[in-house]
Amino acid sequence: MSAPITVYGFGSFGALPDVSPFVHKLENYLRLAGLAYDKQPGNIRTAPRGKLPYIEHDGRKVPDSQGAIRYLAEAGLADLDAHLDADARADAFALRSMIERDLYFVVTYFRWQTDAGWAAYGPTIRAVIASSGVPSFLLGMIVGAVRKATLKQLFAQGTGRMDEPEIVAHGQRILETLDQFAGRRGGPLFFGDAPSTLDAVVHAFVAGIVEPPIDSPLKAIARAQTALMARYEAIDARLASR
Repeated sequence: MSAPITVYGFGSFGALPDVSPFVHKLENYLRLAGLAYDKQPGNIRTAPRGKLPYIEHDGRKVPDSQGAIRYLAEAGLADLDAHLDADARADAFALRSMIERDLYFVVTYFRWQTDAGWAAYGPTIRAVIASSGVPSFLLGMIVGAVRKATLKQLFAQGTGRMDEPEIVAHGQRILETLDQFAGRRGGPLFFGDAPSTLDAVVHAFVAGIVEPPIDSPLKAIARAQTALMARYEAIDARLASR
């Protein structure tokens, strides 16, 4: 029997298993692979690389969602991409990079920067920070500092420098690209019937747009992508059965 796997994340956000799409992605991967795991609240002050998620397995701490996935494959525990040929792997890498390096910041903008998004998302961030043991008299100051640091990162990356219509248009192009890719391939998942890392990634990020109680223009745009939503619902059904 393999040693137990522990995932360290932040905490849930409504119907989402975690506020972070990267933690959600990792949990999706484990569930699609049929690997049992335990989840614990993590602490970025003590986490490897100062980031969540990370996993602990057989005495090792493995940082980063993709690093953990690579470790699981190399350790012979689960490789959801074993069935992909070279062309499919290239497609999956390009799409995953687009989602994690571009769509992530669009989602971040609508959670952290807009007043409506922060009104819905802020209380969850406050609860996550409070659960780490921060004294109540410091909580407001620390939540404010975390939001300020996130917005500074958003500005440095470039999305925070755009006006909102530009950000919406950028997010729409990404979602339409995913929809076009899904529409060109047979289903029910992105690469046929067997799940892949891309399925875990797409589900986490689409869920982060369509499920939370945030009135973002992206929600209607995502739901209008029929091929993409068909893949999302198929992955969702697969996850529900695990």
